[in-house]
Amino acid sequence: METPEIIYGTLWHEQRDGKGEDAEPLAVQFNNSSCGVMAVLDGMGGAGSAIRELPDGTTHSDAFLASRFVREKILQFFQKQKPDHSQRAKQLLDIIAFIKDELDNYKETLNIQPSALYGNMTRILPTTLAMICWNVMDDNQLSIQDIWAGDSRNYILDERGLHFLSQDHTKGDADAWESLREDPPIINAIWQNKSFFLAERCYMIRLPSILICCTDGCFGYLPSPMHFEKLLITTFIQATTMEEWMNLLKDQLLPISGDDFSLVALMNKNDWDDLKQSLQHRLEEVENNYIKPFDGLLSLQKNIPSLQHTIWTKYANTDVEHLKPISPKEDNYGTK
Repeated sequence: METPEIIYGTLWHEQRDGKGEDAEPLAVQFNNSSCGVMAVLDGMGGAGSAIRELPDGTTHSDAFLASRFVREKILQFFQKQKPDHSQRAKQLLDIIAFIKDELDNYKETLNIQPSALYGNMTRILPTTLAMICWNVMDDNQLSIQDIWAGDSRNYILDERGLHFLSQDHTKGDADAWESLREDPPIINAIWQNKSFFLAERCYMIRLPSILICCTDGCFGYLPSPMHFEKLLITTFIQATTMEEWMNLLKDQLLPISGDDFSLVALMNKNDWDDLKQSLQHRLEEVENNYIKPFDGLLSLQKNIPSLQHTIWTKYANTDVEHLKPISPKEDNYGTK
């Protein structure tokens, strides 16, 4: 089997230049592409709305600072100890401890006073994380460690479709569909003033496939999870390079997303043509079995008020010709 040539693509957009809550995606390869880390982080604007002044006099929200700070610390961690699939459990605990200690130190650097936060739901330096650590195995499979906190997501896209590797940390354990409909609150993410955890799952991935980490600005403004899969596949089929794929995705997301968005994708370059062919078949399946019926229901839903009025009009204008109207002279009501 041909040795995998791992390639990355990254996508990053700020609604307000220099003020976005998404950090730039993290994409790092080590040991001649035999292992690496990919991640996205989305600072939580609601919980992290407090404004901090930095030593250089600039000001930013906690959400802005948190996503970038934690990204930097994750990079530092893996530069010292590269992803090791045989030590996953220990590494995960080490990452959590390292981030927690660094956030504590950062709070002191920013001179954040906890007394100002009493009595509300504000979190200090809150951010989501969706991260995948990967290793190329001897049989050219990928051993991956799927790690997350919050509602940013990890996926795998292959000939069978788009598969969720993570589960949003939201109230009620809402699934991808419920999250779109209800926007439930996040109950676990990375933050300084409250305990947090990093969820983990491990997989052995058979190529060809694409690994994806993305924030909610990528999928949260589409009608359904099926539409997100269609968007990914359609743009991938149109592209000839990873850079072109990312640009096509950005062009499609800009008109519809009301948020910052960031995404990182990884695949074996040698699988590009095979994936295009297999995903073309999957696109037809998604379009015919899911998108068309779903869009049909959306169209019906939009037309419900008009249909209701039509029914009412028909009801209200029921033929009354069989009734004899009373002329004004025949009206016996009122005073004479």
